[in-house]
Amino acid sequence: MKKKIVIIGGGISGLTAGIFALRNGYDATILEKNSSVGGLCTGWNRKGWYIDGCIHWLTGTKEGYDTYKNWKTLGAFSSKEDLIFLPSWGSFEYKDKVVTFWCDLSRAEKEWIEISPIDKRHIKWFFKCVRKIASFENPVEAPIPLFRFRSYFSFVWKMIKTFPHYLMSTKMTCEGFASKFHSEAIKNALINVQPGDGNLYSMAFSYATVASGNGGIIKGGSKVMSLRMEDRFTSLGGKLKLNSPVKSIEVENKRVSKVVLESGEEVFGDYFISCCDSDYTCHTLLNGKYINKKLEKRFKDVEKYPCPSCCLLHFVVKDMPKVDIPFSFNVEPFSVAGRTINNLTIRDFSYDKDTYVKGNESILQVLLDQYSEHYAYWNQLYKNKEN
Repeated sequence: MKKKIVIIGGGISGLTAGIFALRNGYDATILEKNSSVGGLCTGWNRKGWYIDGCIHWLTGTKEGYDTYKNWKTLGAFSSKEDLIFLPSWGSFEYKDKVVTFWCDLSRAEKEWIEISPIDKRHIKWFFKCVRKIASFENPVEAPIPLFRFRSYFSFVWKMIKTFPHYLMSTKMTCEGFASKFHSEAIKNALINVQPGDGNLYSMAFSYATVASGNGGIIKGGSKVMSLRMEDRFTSLGGKLKLNSPVKSIEVENKRVSKVVLESGEEVFGDYFISCCDSDYTCHTLLNGKYINKKLEKRFKDVEKYPCPSCCLLHFVVKDMPKVDIPFSFNVEPFSVAGRTINNLTIRDFSYDKDTYVKGNESILQVLLDQYSEHYAYWNQLYKNKEN
């Protein structure tokens, strides 16, 4: 008899857990509260148009990398023919200057120095940092503590080469690094390229991912990727229960014995994996009985640990001139949910003509940065949407 794994949540992590469980000889059942899989990796059809709600780029699209092999195993894409690679990570306009994060790092570095020769030393350091990060492949074969000796030695050796830049960039915010520059245009780009108070390393990592070809975009959008993974899961014999929200996780003798659905149905298994929000898992499904102290600090102190988010607005635009993706520019300050916004980012989706373009019309997205503290405003607005 095969051992049975019950997975709560049919997002990308839940589908991944299910597919690898099946490939390793287990039975797998996914319980998904919504009417379709994907979780945050999703999109919607509105008035004949597809509106994407997730992927700006997908990490793991570089051939030869283990992440690329994993995505293919999971069915996210079949080959590079299913992917789109953009020429840049985005452009940032400030007055009469445009700072572009080209995927061609030599071109980007040269343009930045032309914009501000006085900042040459800091520009060269930044692009050296990006190149170092781009050359390092994050291991996915196992958690680092479970590495075999040879894998661990290889990981450490590669890490040593990037460690000085890693250490310096993790101890510096984007805003702090921007303050070193004389050019207001470059300062503006560095501050606005990544929302929130994240460190410089996380920004440089994202840029390096896209620039190295490891951050392509799925043709057809996020929903297509999720549905492909659903097909892979069910084709391997996985069981998928949609519209099945879980009410509680029941524990007996320090082991999970079953999960109870809101419908009252009980689902039993040998092993259980929660692939939904950790706060919801700890406080609701487990009734607050099994708390992780490190996570709890982040759950409670939202001021110290704010969660960056955004509001996405989508428009159908006629005769839209092609712009770099995304394109950010300064605007007259205005307030949304109590937060003052003086910079807008737009994304032109015409790079995927089969999905987002009809004749001379295409989809344009406007992104407004928001944080967890603004959730109450949007939640109340949603409740009163009829008004």
